[in-house]
Amino acid sequence: MLSRRQWLLSVASSCLLMSTVVQAEALPADFQAKADKGIQVLKQLAGDAAIVAAAKAGTPAAGMTNAKWSDLTDQDATVKAMGTAAVSAKLTPPAGMGKLFLRDKDGNLVAFKGDKPFLFNIANRPNYKKSITGEDFIADKVAPDPSTQKPSVQIAVAVKDGVTVVGVLHASVE
Repeated sequence: MLSRRQWLLSVASSCLLMSTVVQAEALPADFQAKADKGIQVLKQLAGDAAIVAAAKAGTPAAGMTNAKWSDLTDQDATVKAMGTAAVSAKLTPPAGMGKLFLRDKDGNLVAFKGDKPFLFNIANRPNYKKSITGEDFIADKVAPDPSTQKPSVQIAVAVKDGVTVVGVLHASVE
């Protein structure tokens, strides 16, 4: 017979184990295949000389913060310049992929294609944190894209100059 304390510990351990199993659940096969394909697309783009050079150069909006960025409209000169820079043309997403963003080594926005991103700096986000170390990032769950609300999976890769990571390229797959 288990004591009350042993029973409680057993129940708590079971709950912890079950939550770990739920968290370790794999992406649905269709999204995993899209994410794997998307990583390959991002890796190819990340090797483009213009993308590497832009990431190395860093953001053209020195002194920008997320708070300042959120106050800017799509028509602001800074936003327009970042969305229409020559390197932005290379960030046209293929079918099945959401918006593409180029970030510098500090997580600041360098270039994008399409609508203005919500955040200027993503240095505290998991996709940036993992990719800036040189590892590929595929989110572990399907979630609504913040701007489109379409079910998507976030992906990211490092942009490297030789072996040195100089930035991050990230997108979502739908």
